[in-house]
Amino acid sequence: MGGVCFIWFYFPSIISYYKLKLSNKKFRSARIRNFHFTPIPMAEYLTNYAKSRIQIDMEDVNQNGLTIRTIEALGAKKKLITTNQYVKEYDFFNENNILIVDRYNPIIPTEFLNAAWSEIPVEIYKKYSINSWLNIILA
Repeated sequence: MGGVCFIWFYFPSIISYYKLKLSNKKFRSARIRNFHFTPIPMAEYLTNYAKSRIQIDMEDVNQNGLTIRTIEALGAKKKLITTNQYVKEYDFFNENNILIVDRYNPIIPTEFLNAAWSEIPVEIYKKYSINSWLNIILA
């Protein structure tokens, strides 16, 4: 399996970078030049997203529920590698499409990387669409 890997390490602020650097000894060797403090430009994000087959998602350790990347991957029919254990509680969860890994010891089987996306039922797919969400919110 070949391909290109696009990585954009983003911190919302320089302060958050230094807080982590001071509080986490495993992060002390991280160099500021390897990180971005502004979001990726939208055009670049969309170009790279369209080319991708698999998204990687590491949710905040204090987060409950899904990240927006999970919903984006579902909508775009992209495979997802995530540290988010909550995803297995949802009706769209499919081991062929979503791999849950340990954030400290991620093991990614080659079989997952090489396997194709498995279609999910249309009614489940539509349930998580923006139209469905708006109908629930505005009802």
